[in-house]
Amino acid sequence: MKKIDATTSTSTSTSTSTTASLAATIPSVTSAEVDAFVQAIDTFSVLLGAEFVVPQPEEARRMIKPRRAAPTIVPMVADISKRYGVVSTAYPTSATLAKQQIVNTLSPVVERIGAVQKLVNAIISVGQSSAWEGSMVTYGLLKSEARGNAVLRNALAPVREKLRPTYETEAGTKTVMRSRAKKGAKVATAAAAPSATSAAPSGEGTKSEAPAAQASASAPVASPAAPATAPTTAQTSA
Repeated sequence: MKKIDATTSTSTSTSTSTTASLAATIPSVTSAEVDAFVQAIDTFSVLLGAEFVVPQPEEARRMIKPRRAAPTIVPMVADISKRYGVVSTAYPTSATLAKQQIVNTLSPVVERIGAVQKLVNAIISVGQSSAWEGSMVTYGLLKSEARGNAVLRNALAPVREKLRPTYETEAGTKTVMRSRAKKGAKVATAAAAPSATSAAPSGEGTKSEAPAAQASASAPVASPAAPATAPTTAQTSA
């Protein structure tokens, strides 16, 4: 196998060095460690969801929206309720405080899960970017080598097929996307066709209007009759 030093590749750029420096900090995690963590998450999920019913979107919209300071206000109201003996039979203070305690207990879990999810997403993003960059650099070298090697060119055919952009049809199947040049030419042709079609009727309309204009110009125009005048005094006496 032909080996080409990375320094001879023209793909080296600022983005390459940035990705390489970030990729150098990717931690080393074994599959066993990940499996143990996932198993712990699954066990905890089963513990939480054993009897809990996840609300549907419509039910969630009808839920009372608590204030941001609810974890502080709820125990304050419960304490005043006990001191003054004003309680609700529908919402006992003990049940209200129990539910608030569950919220307070799970809040750190939400924070930790959010932080871990953000960290895992960042590691995956950097790792995938670095792996893709290295793969594309190698693919470029293979393409150059395949210009005079038919066997290597055929070996790269599946990779070329995967790299070609595709779109999903209405039937659910995937079709290879047309090139931008061909697509642009078809769009330009389709846009020019309606304008050419609309231009033809306008010309015919001009021709049909011309004889009408000439006929109206040659037709005699009747002048209005002069208004009748009242008889003068001399005519009346005669």
